[in-house]
Amino acid sequence: LSLASAVDALFNFQPLGETSDRPVILVGAPGAGKTVMTAKIATRAVLAELPVRVLTTDTVRAGAVTQLSAFTDILKTNLETAATPTELREKLSASENPGLTIIDSPGAGAFQAAEMADIRGFIDAVDAEPVFVLAAGGDPAEAAEAAQAFAALGAQRMMVTQVDLARR
Repeated sequence: LSLASAVDALFNFQPLGETSDRPVILVGAPGAGKTVMTAKIATRAVLAELPVRVLTTDTVRAGAVTQLSAFTDILKTNLETAATPTELREKLSASENPGLTIIDSPGAGAFQAAEMADIRGFIDAVDAEPVFVLAAGGDPAEAAEAAQAFAALGAQRMMVTQVDLARR
């Protein structure tokens, strides 16, 4: 009930558009599924023959760029990296909006102030729309608190992953 209440109060349920004036940045805890969701959104756009741009700011985690690059290579879509908010701003200001820009972010613990500040830096640098990614199956009270923490970063939408692995 705690999670359902927090979700109802903090998030809207609507699909991501095929185009957006703002880049979309997927945010959430490590292992929540942000990278795979980035690839799935990009795949949907490519299959619909829509322009898409994929970037990652997750340049520190071992294998993060390689994992997303494997997906974008299959899609014949370039993967761009940005290690800092300034680098992200420069990359996005150097080109036109292609339709949909998706940014994969590093995992951030909802209660880790430094990690959340890093994510806020990327969001603010390009006025990105944060979309909270939450893995199903966790403790509902913890999930509700995490939803509130990411809502404080501006997330008004969320994607729930790993639903097939959870009973609740």
